[in-house]
Amino acid sequence: MTSALAWIWAPAVLVGVLTGLGLLVQRLARVVVPASLIPAVGLAAAILLVTAVFQLGGSHTVAVVLFVVGGVAGFAVAGRDALRRLRPGPGLLAGAFVYALYLAPVALSGEWTWAGYNFVNDTSVNFVYVDRIVHHGFDLIGGPPSTTVAIADEPIGSRYPLGVHALLATWEPLALAPLAAIYQPFIAVLAALAGSSLTLLARRAALPALAAVVAAVAALGAQLVFQYGLQGGIKELAMVALLAVSAAIAYEAVAERLRPGLVAVLVICLAPMIAVFSAAGALYGATLGVAVAIAIALSPRRPSRAAVLRCVGLGAAVVVLAALPNLGDAISFGDYARKIFAGEGGASTAFLGQLLRPLPAAQAAGVWLSEDYRGPVEEGLKTPQGILIGVMIALAAFGLAVELRRRRLAVGLLLGASGLTALIGSVSLNPYANAKFLVLLSPAVVLMAAVGVWALARRVPLLAVPLGAAALAGVAWSDAIAYHQVRLAPIERMESLERAASYAERYGDGLWLFNEWEEYAKYFMRGVRINAATESVSPRRVQLRRPGPIFGQHFDLDQQQLAYIEGFPGIVVRRSPVDSRPPSNFRRVYASRLYELWRRTGAAPREHLPLEGRVVSAAVPDCAEVRALARRARGGRLVAARHPATAVLDPMYAKRSPGWVPDQSDPGTLTPITPGEAHGAVRTRAGRYVAWLRGSFMRPVLVEVDGRLLGQVGAINTPRQFLAVGEVSLSAGSHRVTIRRGGGALHPGNGVHGNIGPLVFVRAEPARLVSVSPSAAERSLCGRQWDWIELVGPSR
Repeated sequence: MTSALAWIWAPAVLVGVLTGLGLLVQRLARVVVPASLIPAVGLAAAILLVTAVFQLGGSHTVAVVLFVVGGVAGFAVAGRDALRRLRPGPGLLAGAFVYALYLAPVALSGEWTWAGYNFVNDTSVNFVYVDRIVHHGFDLIGGPPSTTVAIADEPIGSRYPLGVHALLATWEPLALAPLAAIYQPFIAVLAALAGSSLTLLARRAALPALAAVVAAVAALGAQLVFQYGLQGGIKELAMVALLAVSAAIAYEAVAERLRPGLVAVLVICLAPMIAVFSAAGALYGATLGVAVAIAIALSPRRPSRAAVLRCVGLGAAVVVLAALPNLGDAISFGDYARKIFAGEGGASTAFLGQLLRPLPAAQAAGVWLSEDYRGPVEEGLKTPQGILIGVMIALAAFGLAVELRRRRLAVGLLLGASGLTALIGSVSLNPYANAKFLVLLSPAVVLMAAVGVWALARRVPLLAVPLGAAALAGVAWSDAIAYHQVRLAPIERMESLERAASYAERYGDGLWLFNEWEEYAKYFMRGVRINAATESVSPRRVQLRRPGPIFGQHFDLDQQQLAYIEGFPGIVVRRSPVDSRPPSNFRRVYASRLYELWRRTGAAPREHLPLEGRVVSAAVPDCAEVRALARRARGGRLVAARHPATAVLDPMYAKRSPGWVPDQSDPGTLTPITPGEAHGAVRTRAGRYVAWLRGSFMRPVLVEVDGRLLGQVGAINTPRQFLAVGEVSLSAGSHRVTIRRGGGALHPGNGVHGNIGPLVFVRAEPARLVSVSPSAAERSLCGRQWDWIELVGPSR
């Protein structure tokens, strides 16, 4: 039911309200806007409307009411002629195809989720931003500190642009589905609106209806913009939609000799770019203005000087009225961004963000035949990659030449604005920011290449057909790779986090230590105060016994300082067969299949002796250390945590397929580049065991014991974490164990290699605490394996 609401009902409601707002803008401007542009014009109006509400201190309820009332009013005042023009056409067909393209990686998984998990987790921050807008608008949250509050308040201090987040927050209650479920459909709708606008631009560039639809779908399938859509880039996709509709309206305005109503609509489409992209959005508006000036100079029917002056005056007035609520924030964030994204003179010069290297400008050609768009491929003009990029650029150049010769720019307006902005950015900004400019440039390049193909087909059809087919195949090939490599979020684990948070709420307002590198915890556990220990923005960052890098890492509790752990009244831990039990004064109060909650119940231990093995956080202690603890007891006792019996098959040291190679980014695991297996023997005592496999894998991984299938697992995971495979009864002695990963399939994400680590069999018995007197410590604790040993009791 949630999936149906998220994929069908919610997008239909959003497009319906946006269409109404577009009709309202059309009526107020007293012009006729092409039907395929109406919803995209409504998108611009909606962002302006809801952002202004929040900027002026209005509540979420006020924004929702005005959003709905505006949409209904648009249909009410549209008139029969306007409604009749909303009949299906090429723009709607292109939008439907684009929506299906962007939703396919999620929909074909069979359940609602979102893409880009643990690839670029900016989506986790976007979830927090949207949730804070729903409950607090643009005001600071304040109150007791937590990771969620710290992240939520961050954009207010930096004046981060929240225009598209505000629209998503306003639409959420109408969607009747959770925010996480509607996030990917929202991105797909933004892409679909861009597709409708690009279809009109292609039609104005003389492409027939069907060819225009294919061109628009290919343009939104351009590799970079499609990849950003699959990593949660709502700002980038919103900008693509706004830039496309602005270019289309600009063409209509030039064709109508700068009719005032169309100029007003154009500025309304440009103004929200500031709310979405801050100062960079204003730059896009300026470069589109330059492109419009060139189009006017080329036009055989130039507007009068009076019309140009009226246009400039009207545009300035509408910009002031429409963009005024965001201008102050844009200026402030622009100052902040210049320091962060500067192209020279500081550490930010080489800032890459999620990138592995600066993206080459050629990547804007829409083709990149690599499993990871951030990485290189075989270079050279004679490679398939080089040939396809060369074909795309040559076709785009020919298309631009054709438009210039016709003295009428259509797609040239979009290419000019996005290309000039990307050129300016390449000079002054760092690789991370430049990548965003290339994203916005890529649809224009591919669409202009389509113009070139069609123009060539009218002159040399025998040449146009293979070149056009090659360009289209290059885009489709690139998208197929992206689909095959998509990382879908593990919804079951997110829901488990929410359930754990619901249970934790009964313990009041204390700060919980969250001990896993899971960036979505700050959203799914927002109901309680959590301190994500390894997040860069948290009230109390992790304090390690041996300091080192913390980003993207998981640390066992025994690797952290005891005083740090004892500073929290509660701990949230991921269930694991190898991690340490919390200190002895913590009691488990909740356990699910994936998470546990522990509460501090008494005085902290005086000393804590961690014992770490190579795989399991348990080992035989040094008797000298045990004796030293006993001597310092002085009225206290020694408490030791017994870890259940384990047996381990480590693929790193087992017989394995040659295509399974060590993972450099996650030591102790293998990357299965090819289908294959690892196998070996483990020795166990008789009993019931639970098998856990460490790693992260979209393609199912099977585990066999003595030739029988024990179970299979398949989900993207967080660093150093395990997934439960199943339970099995084992006799005493040796058992043959096999870990197997099969061949590829057409499921989304099936091409993600992931990594595979140790397989751990844990005897199904509870971990126990053993308390001994100092005099019995050596006899009871030496020579046996323990998780840790603590000195508790009266202090000196």
